[in-house]
Amino acid sequence: MGSPPRSIDRVACPFCGLGCDDIRLTIEGDVVTVAPDSCVLAVDGFGGGPGDPTPRIDGVPVTLDRAVARAAAILGAAHAPAIHGLACDLAGQRAAIGLARRIGAAVDHLHGAAMNANLRALADGGWVAASLAEIANRADLIVAIGDPTVAMPRFWSRVVWRRDTLTGQPAADRRAVLIGDHADRAAARAPDGEAAEHIPLAMTDLPAFAATLATLARKGRVAPPTVAGVPVATLQRLVERLEQARYGVVAWSAGAMSYPHADLTVAALADLLRTLNRKTRCVGLPVGGADNAQGAQLAALWLTGKPPRLRFERGEARHDAQRWSAERMLAAGEADALLWIDALQRRVPPPAAVPVIALSRPGVTFAATPAVTIPVATQGLDHEGHVMRGDSIVATRVDRLRASPLPSVATVLAAIDRAIVRC
Repeated sequence: MGSPPRSIDRVACPFCGLGCDDIRLTIEGDVVTVAPDSCVLAVDGFGGGPGDPTPRIDGVPVTLDRAVARAAAILGAAHAPAIHGLACDLAGQRAAIGLARRIGAAVDHLHGAAMNANLRALADGGWVAASLAEIANRADLIVAIGDPTVAMPRFWSRVVWRRDTLTGQPAADRRAVLIGDHADRAAARAPDGEAAEHIPLAMTDLPAFAATLATLARKGRVAPPTVAGVPVATLQRLVERLEQARYGVVAWSAGAMSYPHADLTVAALADLLRTLNRKTRCVGLPVGGADNAQGAQLAALWLTGKPPRLRFERGEARHDAQRWSAERMLAAGEADALLWIDALQRRVPPPAAVPVIALSRPGVTFAATPAVTIPVATQGLDHEGHVMRGDSIVATRVDRLRASPLPSVATVLAAIDRAIVRC
């Protein structure tokens, strides 16, 4: 007989940037079932069995050693390999950087476009930001640009409407303003029942909207009566509310800014924050951090002094947010091999006319059969590890919940690295 089911009430979750540590789940054998009132990312991420651990070469089952040898041969012969995805724990990301240095690879996280929109704005002018904990304990006005629940499903309950604040601030003292398309506006409703103010806005109109807010905060003149269909008077009232707030928050998701030069929109919001802080306290919150994006950014900075997107040339890391986009390199025919890493979800790599080595969670249905497929373990489920919270403040330790034959990303990359040395 197998072991009886066991329930755990406080499990740390690696599947988004919030770093929740209160997930309730049941483990029976190697199957994990999450309480249905948890967020959808936790239900999908923890749920199900471990899957088929068999490595494959061109779709044919092989041993792990043979798969590693084939991956090493492909990467060792490549002149411009790309390492993409990087959805794994910190140990795996550090191993990916080490391998990239050896083979002269480009390194890009799957959320590289959003990460670099924020990084460029931060590097060019700086911004005023705060940790999730500081916002949870102090904020009284939250302006959410784009729907934060897409990246952080429990954003409103975990960050905004908390009742156990260190300052004793009642949740009812807080108010929210929603900018753009929000699928779950009910979650932004205050505990006393007051609905959040909503300003409909297409995300493609956000550049003009953000620039106007920054201009109004500086007491500049705005000539047209409307901006992106929104009356300037409405924007003026929003700026005044931020000026009058004790602790305002402007939250945005760069990942939702799917248009060119999104960094200029983030720069306008950073300008707004700098102006507001001359009178009051107002902080920015870049919403994101899923797939351990902050871990990938910090690991690269720790090891090279450069963030992704980067490429190693003669052992030296060079950063270029446009040139070393893995998807751009593949589309332009500049990369000649792709190492895809995704231990957290079941995503397919981007289209590639080059040999693909996929270190993926079991159960992926690939559009095209990779040259090498090595199923890997998921941190926080199949093995222990560390992931960075979305605000880059906390490295969350996640534990192993079940026995699994799957190797970790770091283990596989170390084996490939050793095999390349022997090639």
